[in-house]
Amino acid sequence: MKNSKRQNYCYSLVKNYVETEEKGIVTVYGINISNEEESVTIHDVTVNKNKIEALLSKLCRLKVQPKYLEEIIEDFLCDLYGGCY
Repeated sequence: MKNSKRQNYCYSLVKNYVETEEKGIVTVYGINISNEEESVTIHDVTVNKNKIEALLSKLCRLKVQPKYLEEIIEDFLCDLYGGCY
């Protein structure tokens, strides 16, 4: 029998700095989803803080599990920057 109890996850914004040739040091944002048993972090998703915060809010509201984060980030980037087929 599977445990039907929903896991309590913590959703957080991850902030890093990267150096680029064009703009020097820029702030980039990612997302972490974790609980006592697992943690998934995807760094350097975007420089657009407002967009990543909106995504983070949606992840929290929908109680997304960590195993889906990579696919959601891929879709997010396709929507944000285009070019995905």
